[in-house]
Amino acid sequence: MGKSIFRFLGCRRGDPVTRRLLKALRERAAYTCTLQSTRKDGSQYWSDISLTPVIDEANQSCVMVALQRDVTSSVQGRHSLHTSYQILKSVLDRASDPILILDRHGIIKEANTAAAKVMKTPGHVLREAHITQFVPASFQRRLVWLAKRLGRRNVLNEAAVQLVDGSGRHMLTWWHLSRLDDGEILCVKNGSPAQIRRKKALVTSSPAAQALLDHSSDGFISAGNDGRILFINREARNICHIAEELPLKGLLVTEAVPDYLKSTIAELQVKAMRSRRQQRENHLSPNRRWLQLTIFPEADGFNLIIKDVTLSQEYEARLRELAQEDSLTGLPNRRVSEDTAQMLVDEARRTGGAVAALFLDLDKFKEVNDSFGHVVGDQLLKSISEKFRNAIRDAGFVGRLSGDEFLFLLPHAPIETARQFAEEILGMLREPFVLSGYEFHVGGSIGIAFYPDTARSAEELLVQADAAMYEAKKEGGFLVRDYNLALAERDHLKNRLRRDLRSAIGTDQFCFYYQPIYDASTRQLTGAEALLRWRHPSLGLLAPGDFLSLIDESALGHFLNEWSVQAITEQVAEWSRRNSTVPVSLNLSPRQLCDGKLPSLFSEALKMRGVDGRKIVIEVTEDALMTNVDMAARVISGLSLLGLSIAIDDFGTGYSTFGHLKTLPIDCVKIDKYFIQNSSFDAKSLLITEAIVSLAKSLSLVVVAEGIENSEQLEFAREIGCDSVQGFWLGAPMPAADFAALLCCRVA
Repeated sequence: MGKSIFRFLGCRRGDPVTRRLLKALRERAAYTCTLQSTRKDGSQYWSDISLTPVIDEANQSCVMVALQRDVTSSVQGRHSLHTSYQILKSVLDRASDPILILDRHGIIKEANTAAAKVMKTPGHVLREAHITQFVPASFQRRLVWLAKRLGRRNVLNEAAVQLVDGSGRHMLTWWHLSRLDDGEILCVKNGSPAQIRRKKALVTSSPAAQALLDHSSDGFISAGNDGRILFINREARNICHIAEELPLKGLLVTEAVPDYLKSTIAELQVKAMRSRRQQRENHLSPNRRWLQLTIFPEADGFNLIIKDVTLSQEYEARLRELAQEDSLTGLPNRRVSEDTAQMLVDEARRTGGAVAALFLDLDKFKEVNDSFGHVVGDQLLKSISEKFRNAIRDAGFVGRLSGDEFLFLLPHAPIETARQFAEEILGMLREPFVLSGYEFHVGGSIGIAFYPDTARSAEELLVQADAAMYEAKKEGGFLVRDYNLALAERDHLKNRLRRDLRSAIGTDQFCFYYQPIYDASTRQLTGAEALLRWRHPSLGLLAPGDFLSLIDESALGHFLNEWSVQAITEQVAEWSRRNSTVPVSLNLSPRQLCDGKLPSLFSEALKMRGVDGRKIVIEVTEDALMTNVDMAARVISGLSLLGLSIAIDDFGTGYSTFGHLKTLPIDCVKIDKYFIQNSSFDAKSLLITEAIVSLAKSLSLVVVAEGIENSEQLEFAREIGCDSVQGFWLGAPMPAADFAALLCCRVA
């Protein structure tokens, strides 16, 4: 046994994990581990191994069950992540500038070697410390204020903060803060007033120090209270295009610098001398170079540092673009779209204006991806995005939210203007897109919402536009729909039902109504369809269309399955005790059908109540079969093995999955009421209906006609060979007690 299992797992003899695994086998003890093994081709792989002893009735361990799960991809992913982290850490440690990275709560997550040295605190102490430990008490309130506003639109994109060293005894330096895309904060040392004062002291003390400053990569100018130059280094002359031989001592700073810098420096000088705080501003020169001007006030004047920050500005600009742009189309991404909506709504609130939001979802785009691949799909998205960009121009905003979803924002747009623009967008989509010699046709569904007509906030505006878009898609697509009062009432009802659902399952508010099914020829009662109802305490009796989708969206689907199985088997058991042989049908939604535990739920319930599985029919739609084909096939096969019959409901309206009639254990097809009700005046419906019946009969399937609403439809169903019929003309869904009375009288 030992040799065979180790050969199977590919273990290496002598490895510590292998030894522990062997020990667990000998002692018949439970054990789990992650094991690296070698395949026959020499490649490495990782497995999660779980050993479990199986105990017999004598409380003795008989066998060991070993489960092996391949986890190579996740292990390699963790390794890749660790490698990326190590590379990042290496880059940070090699940087000459002190750098800290803070999380959104102010905890220092990373500190490079330069930061640890400058702050006189070991790196492992800095990490996981809170930034406030290194902030003077007098500055902490301002730090909180900065952190809250940092990165907000139209507020602050960057700020400076004062930090002290580990001892906390003296002021260390000023650090530059900027918000990263994921909410973390980058903190980089900039330079301090103390450093400038030391440079000034050196300048006034020795010519050697002046020579040292002349070799600095930053421009440096020292001036007195009157604004006249005391010292200027070589780099400052280069940046300001001042000849080396031109004497500047005693000249006003604003007279020495180029014209494009004069007003900026004058304003910074006034602000610095009034506030006694450093002032900084970036300025774009005529030759497209970014210059950072920083003034540090002192008791006897001020110091001006001029730094060329073009490379860092370009780098930061690119980072901002990457954080704000959708990488595929170049349109603003979801984050920018939501921020823009907030900004426009805020402006409209202040000015009494309006904002229209148009939420667009492409129709049939998935078919392009599935048929031609994602490369072609990406090219198509680029072409569509370019058309959208040209359509909006300066009239508003367009962004890509995700996949094939786009958002248009039109400020100051009347309702009719927004609707007209939406129709123009759909008109563009009606034209084919030509890529690689192929024509592609996609459609779109657009929902429109308006602030302040229906929405009270930016968040509400986007939610309402999304809801209106889904309404357009439900109605067939290629439509424009407004968010209106009816949708608002429906959304309000949905939110209320969402809140009430959990208590409903636990308090027996759900029940089944039963619609009778009759033999088409003899009109004998041959079955019943169980239809779910919700007896809401205040809203009364609700049909599945009002709440079933909410259950599918939530985590309550399995609980509904458990309740349905128990309720239906209990009802069948009760009627069986009255000698009823009538089978009962149970509808399953696509989400319910994908519950892999459903066969075991039925197995336990049938045994517990002594019910024959042949007295229960499971009805599923064609769409449900296609939601998750593999899982649906497993569940249906499992239910069929228990004796339950399987019927395809609304046959002919879904994906027309005729192949499933051959591959799955289907016993019955129920023809959708659309074909039954239209066959009398629509020749195509008549032909389709006859073809469905003929196909089903050739496969020995039972055929049920749904939606019988008059005697003519009943006669038509009988003539084309339907076995059974149901509909409101024959009998509406009724409570269990009323249906029990029908069991005494089998003729309709």
